This record gives sequence, structure tokens and C-alpha cells, in this order.
Amino acid sequence: MRKLFREARENDDPELVIKAYSSQQAFTVCLNKHSAANSNHFLTRYCTMLNCPVLDRTQEYTEAFTNILYHPKLDDYLVRKKKVYRGAVLDDKKLIEDYKVGATILTTTFLSASKDPYVAFRFCLNGSTDGIAMLCTYNIKNIQRRSALDIELISLYPDEKEVLILRYVPFTITSIRKTEDGRRIDISLDECSEEILESNRSELNNGSSIETYDCRIEFASTSLNRTRNQQNTSCCCNEEIQLETVSGRIAERETIGNRTSSRRLPE
Repeated sequence: MRKLFREARENDDPELVIKAYSSQQAFTVCLNKHSAANSNHFLTRYCTMLNCPVLDRTQEYTEAFTNILYHPKLDDYLVRKKKVYRGAVLDDKKLIEDYKVGATILTTTFLSASKDPYVAFRFCLNGSTDGIAMLCTYNIKNIQRRSALDIELISLYPDEKEVLILRYVPFTITSIRKTEDGRRIDISLDECSEEILESNRSELNNGSSIETYDCRIEFASTSLNRTRNQQNTSCCCNEEIQLETVSGRIAERETIGNRTSSRRLPE
């Protein structure tokens, strides 16, 4: 993996960075864990790198990786007007029990999805009798922002037909379907338009602030007159990386079906 990163830097080739991302599951898990923690501390606790050990450890490399995926050489891989699918097995239903139709969520981690629903469904399969199979359908528009990349031809596992959904993409939940026994849940999500976000921003100017705790865009009664340093008094994590977003905790707790660490290449 280090060799791929070195070659990517020397050749200015962002495709090699994506290849490295798909080669080592341990790196993927670590990156998403730190991305979720970074988003929580920066967006909801108003931390800065000067007074927050979590941001000090995570911000530079997570933001650098995010920015690389905006490289113009990756423009040919943009996904537009397409539905993609993501399957996982959760060990705790509380992570998604607050999901409601009409709620808006914000991705704070990188989400691996597939163009093939059967591939995604395979990731819902698990031998555990306690897990909850979750299949998410994302309606990607990618017209007004960079939302997702089709990395099938770059990934070391082209049979998975992988699409990588980027961080900070807003989606609205359009439907939730559960089986009677609660062992299976299907969630459909539409990428938000800029009009919806502009509406949220106009409300923000009326004395509210956007709270992205648990990945949902909500409005809290926090005064805008408080400085970031004053709001940062809630940060007491010391050196521990804590997950405080739904997508982060899902990434931490989900069982990745048939994709095991043995399928990833060693460092």
C-alpha cells in the first residue's frame, strides 16, 4: 500500500490512491473511523486543531484524502443520475432506529456501494443470528456537486462494481421498509438538491445552527453569538478517537458480509 501511495505522489496519479484504498481493509476502516470523528468535532463541537487532539490527529490526512478524490483526472469516473446499492449487517438496531422518512442525513465517511443490487445483497448475508440486514438504495444525482465515483475499473475487486460515495453528501430518506421480524430493513435515499440546502441556510440565518450529530441535519437553539472557542468547551476527548455520528458508528459496528480482511492485500 505504501508503494501505491508513493507512486501516486511521484506520478500525480489519483487512481493509484483509490487502488490503495481498495487494497487494505484495515486502512479503509481506520480512514472512515477518523473521518467520522473529524466531522463530529469540526461540525458539531466547533473544535480547531489548536485545542482538539482529535482534529490534530485526524484532520490533515482525512481532508487530504478527500481532496484527492476531487482531482480533475477522476472526472471521467463521476457517477450521474444512477441508483447504487449498499448492503451491511448491523449488530445494533439502535444505530438507525431514529431514521425517519423525510429526514436529511449527511455522509461523514466514505461509503462503498455497488451498481449491482445482487452484489450489495451479498453483503447483507451473515451467519450471525442477531444481526440486522440493511440494504440502502442511493439515488445519485451528482449534478451540482461531486457525490460519487465509479471505481469498478480502478478497484482491485472489479467484480463488486464498486461506487464510492464521498463525504459530506446530503441525502433525504424517501422510504423505509422493515420485515415483520425486524431482521431486514430496506432504506431508499435521494441526493438532496441545492434548493433544499439553500432553504436550510436561510433558516440558519434566523438564529439557529445546523447540528450534524448522528449525520442528520437538524436545527438547535445554539446562539450564533458564541465563539468557536466557547463552544469547544464540550470537547474533552483527550487522545481518544470517539465516534459520534451514525455513519461512523455503523462503519465501526457493521459486519461486511463476504468481504473479509483476507481479501485485502497486506501492507
